[in-house]
Amino acid sequence: MPVGKHASTEISASAYLQDDCREKYSLLEINLHTGRKHQIRAHLAHQGHPLVSDKKYGGQARRWCPRIFLHSHHLAIKDSHQPIDLHCALPGDLREALACLRPCDKQSQSFLEKWVQ
Repeated sequence: MPVGKHASTEISASAYLQDDCREKYSLLEINLHTGRKHQIRAHLAHQGHPLVSDKKYGGQARRWCPRIFLHSHHLAIKDSHQPIDLHCALPGDLREALACLRPCDKQSQSFLEKWVQ
């Protein structure tokens, strides 16, 4: 069996949400310690939690999310010559998708408000 290259992904759940049908979802913050192609998609699918609408890796399409729910919010590269530190707001289509979900607790409500605004 072929073995792929090492990849390290740090995952933390930030909010627990549910849709109108009481399906549950987690909004995650992920830090990559390596940069492999499809790393996030592959690691989450391997754990049995594929991304919303990611059909290639086992996710199901949802009427409230028109595309794979994945967004790079913060990119930091610590290079000795010229460090890079970029932030990018959540795009409108993904903010609209989050607005279709309800938080399961107060902490999730607070975190969700940060992203939907």
